[in-house]
Amino acid sequence: MRIPGKAHKIYILLAFFLLNFGALGQLSGTFTIDKNGTGSKNFISFGAAVSALTTSGVSGPTVFHVKQGSYNERFSIPSITGSSTTNTITFQAAPTNSAPAELAYNSVFAIGTYAIRLNGTSNIYFKDLVFSAPSGYDYRYIEMIGANSNIGFEGNKFRVLSPAQGVGFDAVAVGLSYSISSSISGNFIFRSNSIKNFNDGLRVFGESNTWSLDTCLILNNTLDLYGEGAHGVEVTYFKHCEFSNNDIDFGSFLSTGGGMNDFTKFHTSFIASNNRIINTESGIHTHIDLPDTVPPPSVEITNNTIKSDRWGITIASLNLDTSSTHIGNLKVVGNTIDVLGQYIDGCLFISGVNCSSGAPGIISNNMLSMRNDGSEFYNVLEIKHSNELKVYHNSISSYGNAAPNLAHATVEINTENLSSNFSCSNIDIFNNIISNTTGGKLISVDGVTSSALMSFLSCDYNNYYGDFQWNNQLFKIGSSLYGLAGWSSSFQQDANSIWGNPNFRDTTDLHILSSPALNAGTPLGVFKDIDNQVRLLAQPDIGADEYSLSTYRLKVDMNADTANSSGVFVTGNFQNWQPGSSQMLDSGGDGIYEYDVTLNLGDTLLYKFLNGNSISDTE
Repeated sequence: MRIPGKAHKIYILLAFFLLNFGALGQLSGTFTIDKNGTGSKNFISFGAAVSALTTSGVSGPTVFHVKQGSYNERFSIPSITGSSTTNTITFQAAPTNSAPAELAYNSVFAIGTYAIRLNGTSNIYFKDLVFSAPSGYDYRYIEMIGANSNIGFEGNKFRVLSPAQGVGFDAVAVGLSYSISSSISGNFIFRSNSIKNFNDGLRVFGESNTWSLDTCLILNNTLDLYGEGAHGVEVTYFKHCEFSNNDIDFGSFLSTGGGMNDFTKFHTSFIASNNRIINTESGIHTHIDLPDTVPPPSVEITNNTIKSDRWGITIASLNLDTSSTHIGNLKVVGNTIDVLGQYIDGCLFISGVNCSSGAPGIISNNMLSMRNDGSEFYNVLEIKHSNELKVYHNSISSYGNAAPNLAHATVEINTENLSSNFSCSNIDIFNNIISNTTGGKLISVDGVTSSALMSFLSCDYNNYYGDFQWNNQLFKIGSSLYGLAGWSSSFQQDANSIWGNPNFRDTTDLHILSSPALNAGTPLGVFKDIDNQVRLLAQPDIGADEYSLSTYRLKVDMNADTANSSGVFVTGNFQNWQPGSSQMLDSGGDGIYEYDVTLNLGDTLLYKFLNGNSISDTE
């Protein structure tokens, strides 16, 4: 028996159900997370939002505006259907908030605990949120496991509340769990975040040289870390990484382990610039381990300030043999490195860099200072088995209170002459200040015979300074020791170099004052110094600093007088009182005659104006 109108009602109800399921099944657009909110586009928790994503997926860019307040939650984000580099998923603080939107999972953290887990997900971004954690150890606040890709954090604050010494060990703000197979690919962005009181800041691993991050950007972050043996940033297996404009402080744990920043196993390029890294064990450490089928990668480390306990910067190709790929492009410029610990390894260590004559590696305008107070002695700058490097305009100093010891050097150069290794030659050391006041050597060369030295190493226009009691033992090749004169005559090195106290401002501030290094260099195409000041073209200063010059404009008003037909001049101690050599000009046509005088800092200027070119024409 047919009931009129019944089937139509069933069809209408079914259509209504399908429409609503479809709307829930394909999230797209802007939603809110507000525990006090209502409406079809509001979720009362992160967990509820993630549940909807997991069940329904996305069909377009999806943004969750998180209302202010504290959310005590723990959740995991798996792979989301429909997400892509276009259909991204973003959790961010609501733009109308007047207080923080805070995820505050406040349960006691223990081994293996996490607050947020990214489990094989992609295209997920967090912006302008606060992530708070109690004290604990061996946990990852945000844990990444599985094959994650295209993950980003921007403008967030990560903090451990009320830390205590020893608490927080191996507590990672954003990292992976070693107990679960983990990797990340695609792009990873960590920008303008702050991390406070965690033991470790950021640890991101690709899986292998084959499955690695495409791009890793770590920019404009502040890390104030707490605890010993920490990592500020650790990135492994990536194609390209830029680490720039970050401020990292390992706090008061310098003497008990400090921290480090590792960037390893990359195979395209690594850039680190304008970072401030203090109270650390190791400033920036990077190395590669690649087969010879991969093109040589590049390393560019510029304008960083590092105060460390043990290492400043290390750059290395782990394998030196010809069957491996080595770092082939190198730029280390404008860095200030102070290594201050008792057990130290050096300011700058370079190993296995194989550049070409057409594109040599550049090491210039760096200030490297190392304090030797203990019984272990290492080298300030060490170059191990590398090829085609230009070491120009650096200021390199070893100082301290250690007993004199020839076991260390300001500059150490060595090579491993194995038939399986790539060949080394053409290390040029020009226009450098090289100082050692702790009884060590200035330059030490190992692995090169005396007869081969001149084709391997070239040194000139350097300013040397060392302890006078070791005056004849400051240059070493093999087991033989020389003074500057013997070194120069025996190996045709440093014919134009000089000896003398460079007169640094401070043991760790290697800017120079009145110094023998002034105007004693040779032009090398390094047109600016470490402070971006223009160098003199014909006779630049030796070292990283071009001594500051000041320009004074002298003026005389001649409107009440008649200018001499031979001109208006100035004479003074700046030009040895030569009356007709410095003519003033009325460039503005207003009767005001001018002349520019360039002086060194601290100079006294004496002068007279002359209405004419004779000393008797005093104005």
